[in-house]
Amino acid sequence: MNELTGKSMKVHQAIARALTDNGVDTMFGLCGDANMFMVDSFVHDCGGTFVSTSHEVGAALMALGYASAADKVGICSVTFGPAMTVARSITRRSASGGFTRARCARPAAAAGR
Repeated sequence: MNELTGKSMKVHQAIARALTDNGVDTMFGLCGDANMFMVDSFVHDCGGTFVSTSHEVGAALMALGYASAADKVGICSVTFGPAMTVARSITRRSASGGFTRARCARPAAAAGR
């Protein structure tokens, strides 16, 4: 339930709102069927900025660069399958090097897989 409007909120709207409530204003990613509604809500309902890329490697590296330059958490959003595997590998590898300010989240629809 949305406290301001009294209306129920969909999962993708709640995720977008949670990101902005936690200080996220920019997200990098590759839009697909698993994250397009969340990205739309992040941009149109929450006023965030989405930087679209043509490949998940670019999205993950942009999130890392943004996190380093802006001293904020870098968010990378991609879709299922190989895209998720590649982006997650990059952010994990950066964490093993001591750089932990970038996050790559699994789309909600894939959580049961």
